[in-house]
Amino acid sequence: MHLLGKIIKKGNIIKINNNYLLLYALISISILILMTSCKGAKEVEEPIKPTEESEVAEEIEIIKETKIEKILKGEEEPLEPTFEELSGPRSKYSGVEDLSQTVKERPIAILIENLCEPGGQCVRPQDGLAAADIVIEVTDEGGITRYIAIFGADKIVNEIGPFRSSRPYYSEIAFGFDPLFVHFGASGTGYENIDHLGILDLCAARTKAPHWRDTSRGLDSEHTAYTKTTDLRQAAKDLGYDLEGGKSPLKFKADALEDERGEEDIIIIDIPRPPYQAKYVYNKETNSYTKYVGGVLHTDRKSGKQIIAKNLIVQITDITSDISSEKGHMVVRTTGYGDALFFMDGKVIKGTWSRTSVADPCLYLDEEGRPIGFNVGSTWISFIPSLDRVSSTSLQ
Repeated sequence: MHLLGKIIKKGNIIKINNNYLLLYALISISILILMTSCKGAKEVEEPIKPTEESEVAEEIEIIKETKIEKILKGEEEPLEPTFEELSGPRSKYSGVEDLSQTVKERPIAILIENLCEPGGQCVRPQDGLAAADIVIEVTDEGGITRYIAIFGADKIVNEIGPFRSSRPYYSEIAFGFDPLFVHFGASGTGYENIDHLGILDLCAARTKAPHWRDTSRGLDSEHTAYTKTTDLRQAAKDLGYDLEGGKSPLKFKADALEDERGEEDIIIIDIPRPPYQAKYVYNKETNSYTKYVGGVLHTDRKSGKQIIAKNLIVQITDITSDISSEKGHMVVRTTGYGDALFFMDGKVIKGTWSRTSVADPCLYLDEEGRPIGFNVGSTWISFIPSLDRVSSTSLQ
C-alpha cells in the first residue's frame, strides 16, 4: 500500500504533528495530480495512428467473401441484380416469348454422345443440338465428352441423337431441370442414381422410350439411336408422368446495345484430347458465338445449321476418375459451389456457381453476389476442373 494510503488509514489514531501530516498530505496529492496531468498531456501529444488503407480494404474483402460464401451455401439471399429481368410469359430455358401453355411443361433432357476418334467411329455431326435451349458438356471416361441437351416444351424437334447411356452425374445435372430424362441404358450406379432421385425416366432400354436406328453412316449399333420430342412427350403421358413442372437456373435480360458490346473474342475450352476441344468465336453484329469442335465448325447433320450460342458458362468443379470403376468411369461434383465464367455480349463476367441440392438448379452470381442476367437464346455450359483450361481474348 502507498504511503499516502497508510497515513489516511491511520488518521484517527495519530494525535501529534497534525499540521505536519496535513502538509505532507497536501504535497503528496499535488505530486500525484502533477504526474497524472503530465501523463495525460503526453498521451494527447502522441498522434493517433491512422488505419492503413490496405487494412481497411482487407477487412472489406473479408466481409465481402464471408457474405458471398453465406449466399453460396444458401444461408443468405443473393443481392439485388443490376439488370432488368425480361417480363411476360417466356421459356424458362431460352427466354423466348411463349404465349402457349407449354411454359408450364417440363423440359426434355437428352443425353447426346460426342464420340469422334481419328480414323475410327465418329458420331458428328449430331442432330438436334442446334435447336437445344441449353447444352451442358461434361468429360466422360477416356477424355470423351457428352452433352445433356435441354429442350423446352415449345421446341418440336424431329430428329435428336445419337443418344447414349447415363452416369450418376448426368442424372444429377439433369435433375436440376426437373425434366423428362432421356437416355439409352446406364451404368450400374447410373441406374441406381436415377431410381434414388426419382427422376422421370425415359430410358430406351428400361421404359422402351421411342427411338429408331439410323445405320446409314456405318457406325456400330450403340451409336445409331435417334428420337423426336413429340414421341417422347406422348410416351411420358402413356407412362402416367405429370408433364407439368420444370426448373431453370437462367434469368433473362435484353441484349447489350451494339456500342456496349465487346469486340472480337475467341474462347477455347481446352479438353485434354484435341478431337473434343471446344472453340467459340464471337460475332459482334449478331451478338452470338459460333461453336467449333475439334477444330471444325459444329453443325447439325440433317439441317446443316451452325450451332450458335448466345451465352457461355464455364463451371469449375471437381472431375476425377472413379478408382472403383473397371471401365474408368468419372466422378463429377454437381453440388456445392465453385468459380465460374460467364461470356455474353462479347465480354466476360467473373463469378461463381452454387447448388445446395441435386433437386435445385444452379445459382449463378457475379463477384459481388448478384444474379447474372443472360441473353435470350441458347446457352452452352462446360464443366471443367480448372480455370487454366480456358483461354479468351476478353480474359486478357
